[in-house]
Amino acid sequence: MDEKTMSKGRLLRSVSLCVLVLGSLFALNASRATAAPGAYHEDKKFGYKVKSPRGWRHIAMSQDEKWISLKYLSDKSSFWNDKETGMSAEFKPVMQVIVFVDEVVKKRGVEVEDDGEGTLWISLNNPYKDYQDFLKQTYSGGGWYVSAEDEGELKGVKVTKYEIKVEKLTYTGPKRIITWVFHTEDVDFAVQFEVLEGDYKKFRSDVYNCLKSFRLIPRESALTTTTTGKGTGKKFKPEGDLTPAERTKQRKEAEEIHHRKAAEAVTDTWKVKRMGRFLVLNHADAKYAKKTVAHAEAIWKWLDKNFAYIGPDEYVRSPVLRICADRDEENAFRSGTSWGSSYEIVTHQDKGSGSMSWEFEYVNTRLLDIWLRCRNQDMAWAMPYWLRQGLRQVLGTARAKGSRLEFKIDDWERDGLRESARKNELTAPKELVMLGRDSFFENQNRSKQSAAFIRFILDAKSKTTRAILHDYLKNLQDVVNEREAKEKKEREANKGRTSAPDKPQTEEEEDEAFKKRREAFEAKEKEFLEEVYNRTFGDWSDKDWDRLTKQFFKSVS
Repeated sequence: MDEKTMSKGRLLRSVSLCVLVLGSLFALNASRATAAPGAYHEDKKFGYKVKSPRGWRHIAMSQDEKWISLKYLSDKSSFWNDKETGMSAEFKPVMQVIVFVDEVVKKRGVEVEDDGEGTLWISLNNPYKDYQDFLKQTYSGGGWYVSAEDEGELKGVKVTKYEIKVEKLTYTGPKRIITWVFHTEDVDFAVQFEVLEGDYKKFRSDVYNCLKSFRLIPRESALTTTTTGKGTGKKFKPEGDLTPAERTKQRKEAEEIHHRKAAEAVTDTWKVKRMGRFLVLNHADAKYAKKTVAHAEAIWKWLDKNFAYIGPDEYVRSPVLRICADRDEENAFRSGTSWGSSYEIVTHQDKGSGSMSWEFEYVNTRLLDIWLRCRNQDMAWAMPYWLRQGLRQVLGTARAKGSRLEFKIDDWERDGLRESARKNELTAPKELVMLGRDSFFENQNRSKQSAAFIRFILDAKSKTTRAILHDYLKNLQDVVNEREAKEKKEREANKGRTSAPDKPQTEEEEDEAFKKRREAFEAKEKEFLEEVYNRTFGDWSDKDWDRLTKQFFKSVS
């Protein structure tokens, strides 16, 4: 089961910050050559060629996966059935080439150069020292061990041959990984195949024919050994240190580079087109891409209109919208070693699912996350769970009708509300808005009730009820901003008294810093929720709450 299917696709990893770490040793994206199925794939940047199995398709990769040179996906599915447990799964064999450059391996991780003018230049290096280290850090298909290892030579190139078994903790079935690591003077090439153990004999001939086809070819230029310096990195400054105009400028620069590199990284069977506010990388039908963009545009327009008061009028980065041909292609894209960009929305054509497809919902919720965090990052992280989960469901199931947005209710939400009403487990609004994380998730239908409450507010005839969402968000923002200002003042007052923590220098470090701040919010969660509640509902009487509760329960029963 893929990430988006689990939990109905609503709880994917959180969107990272509105910053981007770009740059690396090699401009691999421009060198990822394409090849017809069964023909040689040539990479002139690193100087090798290798055949892919006939009929397998060349898969696009994240622009940040600088150490993966190519990826191919089988055209045929394999199926695993466990007679003892009754479990079953579909799996498509995958071929990859992972590159380990000696000079980069020595400088693993992130390098930073200060130009003396307040600008940091960031370079991202290969974080793996060799092939087995790569597997230890990245493989998530189950518990694995090296079942065979042999040294050899092919056309004068030394080769380490691995057979790896995956037998424990695998939810898609036992597998065999066959990898030959070709050792050259300054680069190691790991050519890896992963297949289901039960289908190994069926694929064995193709796998070994491809491994034996590996050849070195002349490089188009010498490999550069420096990983820092102007021209190879991307300017990065903490957004909190910038003026609104400087933030807009930095975001637009990062957006332009991200779009260019994403477009360069796809194979020639993809269509690259600017559609509205999005750079669309499309491997699906043109009609489906147009429909997906229409949904996303309607969400964006609605957010601009209805949440204009959130944050200063910050520039919202234009995302890359990658539409894979099908679920298998998307899963293969996601199976790499990079989390990808915070500003790339990856989906696939969900044929036959209709307008309420989970894929449209996923695109909508990702856009909501991006929009909110660009407008006010701190407020987005501090958002109470009833509001966070409710908005994701409401905006996720919204659909474009012309230039307007229609708010629909899917079966998941409707069935959950009916179950709660039948069990007398509906949560009164006064209690709902005060629930912390642990209490909120004690009931699996709370997300559905939160969505229903937000729909009730948006559709209300009463001005007082319609104002709840606006007033709550405005007060939430004010409380967060005031607390941040207070913390900043305290930090400045204590400056020099204690050692200041290092400023985040990568997107991951910045994301981790915000996660810690989120945890700090949760530690004082009750106090925080009470403060926002009192500002929003301070003049409400018990009679007001009783009337609202009665009307809300009636709307969902």
